[in-house]
Amino acid sequence: MNKEAIKILQEKYKLTKEEYEEYYKAVNLFFTTGKKPVENPKLVFVAGQAGAGKSKLIPVINDKLQYNAVISDYDMVRAMHPKFNQASREVPEDVHLALLPDADRANEDLRHYCRDNNLNLIYEGTMRGTKVFVEIAKEFKDADYEVDLCLMAVPKLESYGSTLLRYATDLMQNNNGRWVSKEIHDESYDKFVVTLNELSKQNLFDRAEVYRRGKKDENGKPHQIYSTEVKEFESPIDAILYGRENYIKDAVDDYATKHDLVCEIFSNKAPNLLSKLSEWEELYETEKQHVNEEQQTR
Repeated sequence: MNKEAIKILQEKYKLTKEEYEEYYKAVNLFFTTGKKPVENPKLVFVAGQAGAGKSKLIPVINDKLQYNAVISDYDMVRAMHPKFNQASREVPEDVHLALLPDADRANEDLRHYCRDNNLNLIYEGTMRGTKVFVEIAKEFKDADYEVDLCLMAVPKLESYGSTLLRYATDLMQNNNGRWVSKEIHDESYDKFVVTLNELSKQNLFDRAEVYRRGKKDENGKPHQIYSTEVKEFESPIDAILYGRENYIKDAVDDYATKHDLVCEIFSNKAPNLLSKLSEWEELYETEKQHVNEEQQTR
């Protein structure tokens, strides 16, 4: 979609001044009710590429903050947009783009409210926008916040498959899901490390933790593989790269079950989407070959 088409799309779903005020009022009330200011507030980035499993990590971090943190969930902020249902019906693959201006503004206003009121903030994101995350880290550092990173180390096959499974599950439950294209997913996968490297170079965080996705016998709870204090690896980047490489076999082993389920749901709910699975299938073949080659060299 070119810039002019995006502009037209966003104008169609843009809120009036009064509509935005009501929207943000609802967002602020939803996220901040019951949260109390603290003497030494924290900003915690919970980050990983699309489909990495950040939503499973957030409760772990929230528990460490004694459940006294605002959780900036962009998907929820967008879902609260007054025109979300309309956009989901009319442009299901471009909902994110359609609602971006007002959803971004509400998310930013919520962030500023937390900063100005010394509220702990858990900020979830892919870190695809390096400049944005660097600016947010600087902003909170300047406000005397501790800035922590809690990161997911997940192979590309695992995370991309999870975006498709999540969308299929939403279809099955008749919910308006968010379609994540392979291009957007891969960009978030690559930019995640770029942003982490920039935050490291500029010393913009105080501590970091890296997690792998939880296994079935762990009730899906993410498992920590690195922390600043223990330093199982030289750096959080090394831990991320380790996880992305060493957990590929698990993703390959889990592929068939996920693929069969997604195909079944798409066949029943959205047959036109079946052709879009070819990129996932090609990625699987590539990763399966990689695993086989690795096993042969051992």
